[in-house]
Amino acid sequence: MTEKQSIALKGYEKVYIEMNETVTAEGRVLPQRFKWIDGNNETAYDIDRILEVKQTYAPHVGGLATRYLVRVSGREKYLWYEGPKWFVEKHTG
Repeated sequence: MTEKQSIALKGYEKVYIEMNETVTAEGRVLPQRFKWIDGNNETAYDIDRILEVKQTYAPHVGGLATRYLVRVSGREKYLWYEGPKWFVEKHTG
């Protein structure tokens, strides 16, 4: 494991999320809807559009994953896939 893969920046954490996805006949994984849990509140978000898919390092929490740049409610967000799990980089401080 390289230094770049193992270091998480202070003030960030990897938060795993529940994702509804579609897998095409060609094997492409397409996220459709995810659930965000914040304390006792749970909210589901529909993904309006996938803008980019790229295999890269998660800069704030470390590790190699597939980064999806998506549009959700008019805002661009990064969702990370390290099959079979999905996560976001949450700023904690």
